[in-house]
Amino acid sequence: MLFHYLVNLIFKLYFPYRRSRVNKNKYDLVMSIYSSQHVAFIRNFDRNLFEYDGGELKLINDSKLLLPFTKVILECGRSLLLGIECWDSTIFFLRRVKSAKIRPLFYSDSEYIFWKSGSLFRKVNNNTVERLCDFFLPDFMYCDMLYSDGYYVLRSGGYIYISDNLSHWDTIYIGKRGIKDSMVFVGNGKSLSLLFIEYSPGKERSRHRILKYYFETGITESVFVFYTHNEYISGIGNVCARHVHVIQKDPFTNDIFVGTGDNDDESGIFVSHDDGNSFATVKVGSQNYRALSFIFTKDYVFWNTDTHETQAIFRMNKSDNTDLKRFPLINGALWCTAKYPLQINGDDLYIMTSNSEGALYDNNNRVYGIIIRDNIPHIYELLKRPSRTQYSQQFLLGFDDQLNIVLYDHEVDKVNFYRLEIYEHQ
Repeated sequence: MLFHYLVNLIFKLYFPYRRSRVNKNKYDLVMSIYSSQHVAFIRNFDRNLFEYDGGELKLINDSKLLLPFTKVILECGRSLLLGIECWDSTIFFLRRVKSAKIRPLFYSDSEYIFWKSGSLFRKVNNNTVERLCDFFLPDFMYCDMLYSDGYYVLRSGGYIYISDNLSHWDTIYIGKRGIKDSMVFVGNGKSLSLLFIEYSPGKERSRHRILKYYFETGITESVFVFYTHNEYISGIGNVCARHVHVIQKDPFTNDIFVGTGDNDDESGIFVSHDDGNSFATVKVGSQNYRALSFIFTKDYVFWNTDTHETQAIFRMNKSDNTDLKRFPLINGALWCTAKYPLQINGDDLYIMTSNSEGALYDNNNRVYGIIIRDNIPHIYELLKRPSRTQYSQQFLLGFDDQLNIVLYDHEVDKVNFYRLEIYEHQ
């Protein structure tokens, strides 16, 4: 009894961590890579990872980016699992400026298109707002809008519409929905076409496809099929997927990347070098490849992981699909990503959301900012909210004409507009 009393007393006196930072599921302690932590009475620790002086434990080398956790041994012999918080919460934050049931659909330097109260609206450079047409939005949350060569494409739920004037819309597809980044344009002029993917929510197992719509002819064809898991293990088809998560174009090469999930053999990354006429398997067979969004640089492709396991951002060399590196994020499954319209001190900033699926660190969902410097992802916590369920998140809807970041809290059906700000001490 005395031993247990002394151990408890040590924890009360020398481990005054805020309860919000103490993991409820896996880690005994969590520390940030950006600051030292006062931890007394340590007997053993990884000296390649930490330095320890006067009770201060500090990470000292870049291997911190590759490890989500480690162990330290106390003088009393107790082993503590120490989670490493790989993001910085001291640089940027989001300040809420308003709430409004507005659904941003498209933003460019010249126009901003949004949905409100059953209609589509457009705001142009002279700040004139024009009502375009009545429009029933089949799915408020899951929408995509693109523009190329005089054509607008709007996807909402299981419907895809096209228009050349934003007033009259033709339906070109009725079927499965997407999440975000579920369509890309390829070609131009008379060769313009639209590649899009299919996603089914829940536990449904059915075939999913990559399809191609040709604007010149109005024909839609299937260009790639993901078979069901049962078909795959029975020898029908060479790839399977429960969901097709994302399709994105590499702006440096115009290659098309696709990510799928959810089981190990259903999780993969695929690429097309010929405008989507054919796809090759890049990586498959692991939760490491359960990609939900991509970030591209000249030499590398980065992706996040929509997984219940320890989450991470991965990096791969595009030239030969090697140099695979893992940068851990120890909390919830990582979701959609979008490039912020303005650069930050000359760097591109990508906004990424997460839920609490897995909840390996705490029960908060987060909004992150990611800046790629020297081919390393630097990750910043922009917003943190308590999660009501493991799937709670602030879903990224996009940006408005004031460059506010628009997030949808689907648990309470509320749209919030946030301004990106920098802490004053920076």
